[in-house]
Amino acid sequence: MTGVVKHKDYSIAGYNPIVEIQEMTVLEAAETLFKRAKDADGLFKAISGKLEKQRDLVIWWDGLGEKRGNKRNRPVTLPTIEDLGLDRMTMRRWRAKLKEPENYEKAIELAWEKCVRVCEAASTAHVGQASGQNEWYTPVEYIDAARLVMGEIDLDPASTPEANTVVGAGTIYTTEDNGLVQGWKGRVWMNPPYAKELIEKFVHKLLAEHSAGNVTEAIVLVNNATETYWFQSIGANCRAICFPSGRVKFWHPDRESAPLQGQAVLYLGDNVESFLGAYAGFGFVVVVK
Repeated sequence: MTGVVKHKDYSIAGYNPIVEIQEMTVLEAAETLFKRAKDADGLFKAISGKLEKQRDLVIWWDGLGEKRGNKRNRPVTLPTIEDLGLDRMTMRRWRAKLKEPENYEKAIELAWEKCVRVCEAASTAHVGQASGQNEWYTPVEYIDAARLVMGEIDLDPASTPEANTVVGAGTIYTTEDNGLVQGWKGRVWMNPPYAKELIEKFVHKLLAEHSAGNVTEAIVLVNNATETYWFQSIGANCRAICFPSGRVKFWHPDRESAPLQGQAVLYLGDNVESFLGAYAGFGFVVVVK
């Protein structure tokens, strides 16, 4: 069943709804609300709000059942499930998913994961080298930590002049320069474009330049897409990884960031202990090899 549930005024029965409850799957709701939400956090707020309203209705309905059994104190008018525009199967499904606290928390978690997948399918995430809404820059604290590890940043191969006001790399390659066809040398900071066809190329370029000895050290900030081939490739060849405890708040002078998922910071080089010390404050850090 997919539709809008409109309530009559059942305030005498202890329920005075202030919003409509839409009975639709989380993915259906996400696809609809994505068009209205300004960012991923706004989208999840809308989805979780619907789950909360559905949960409120289940709790109210179960409480109403006690009044049905008490004829003396029964309100003049009691609604039926059909009056609410629902059916018993829908109510049972909502009750199983939402009423118990542990099930409700699980439903919220699954809703977020589904929202992320919908958003990623609808809008390719891309940080550090792009145009329009997909252009985001690295927060200064992550750059400061990179300097503690490497001393200086010789190259940022996926950058803009504006981003480099924080990164401070000796050399940058912009979209126009096309860092994929340039030579890479020295100590590299890389926050690559996140479009699938580009991030794979930047990751493989970095690994090739590091293997050849041209890149001596590198710190890479990417989404924690551990299931992807490119993440598996760089993860297997790096020396350490930091998984931040919260999503990185990228910056842009004209808008606020709301990342769709968590990130990871990967290190290639010999100063593993320095990396562990510099990034331990962001989240847990693991040594790969």
